[in-house]
Amino acid sequence: LIYKKIVFPQVVKPFSRVAAIGSFWASGDFGITVFLSTSENTLAMIIKNLLYSYKLELGIFISWIMIAVGFLCYVFILGVGYVLHKKFRV
Repeated sequence: LIYKKIVFPQVVKPFSRVAAIGSFWASGDFGITVFLSTSENTLAMIIKNLLYSYKLELGIFISWIMIAVGFLCYVFILGVGYVLHKKFRV
């Protein structure tokens, strides 16, 4: 009861910020594609190969998509933290 009413509202905002930064970093780290794909190539390696083979437009486009996905994860987790903070605030 003390945790839910006193401690949780105080720590939910900093924890959500840390989780949001972690989600942005994880989505930008391209390590997620290793789990979702059966091939050995990660998305970072595909982008690197596209940029090295002078297919700059496609490589930059995929990079921007990954940045946008990371930003959406960041905003979503911050939003969840904001809602939880407002819900459990006394």
